[in-house]
Parts: sequence; C-alpha cells; structure tokens
Amino acid sequence: MVRTVEGMDARATIRQTYLVEHYRPGLTVEALRQCAARIRVAADEVGREGKPVRYVRFTIVPADESLLCLLEAATEGLVHETYARGHPLRPDLARNSGSGRGP
Repeated sequence: MVRTVEGMDARATIRQTYLVEHYRPGLTVEALRQCAARIRVAADEVGREGKPVRYVRFTIVPADESLLCLLEAATEGLVHETYARGHPLRPDLARNSGSGRGP
C-alpha cells in the first residue's frame, strides 16, 4: 500500500524497502564502493525529479564478491529506473523487504 500525507510532495510518499543484490566476481572492494556511489547519485537524481525513491545504505561482502544496496521506493519500477541511470549492469536480484517506511 502506498500512502501520502495531504499537502506533502511525492518524496514524502510511504515507500517500500528494496534489497538489491549484485554478485560481481573479480571486482575489488573499491570498485564495489564506486558502484554503490553511482547508484546513490542516480537515486538522488530520480528523487530530485519528484519521484519517491531514496538510497538508504550499502553493504559489501568481500568474501562473496557482492554488493547489497538498500533503497526505498514507491514501486519496483523506480528501483529499476534508478539502476538504469546509475549502474551499467542490471542487479542480480531486487527484492521487496516487505516493510514500508516514511522518509
């Protein structure tokens, strides 16, 4: 369910939380950090357009050569739009964590 508070803009929309996984064999921790930074910039751009998406945080798991990013967005489509702008590769998995939160 997506809810808004009357009088607030789209960025105040209640969002779902999405965990996005990237398995990238051979990438260094620094390269994974750079990927996370590009995704953050893209989320900021999408948010400035009034679309309800927010980059929350990332976790790197060096032993698994993976990057986990947590985003809040009104729809999964906004998560994919953010990634299309900020990351040259598609995420391996975008999963709704099931919790909705406000900004």
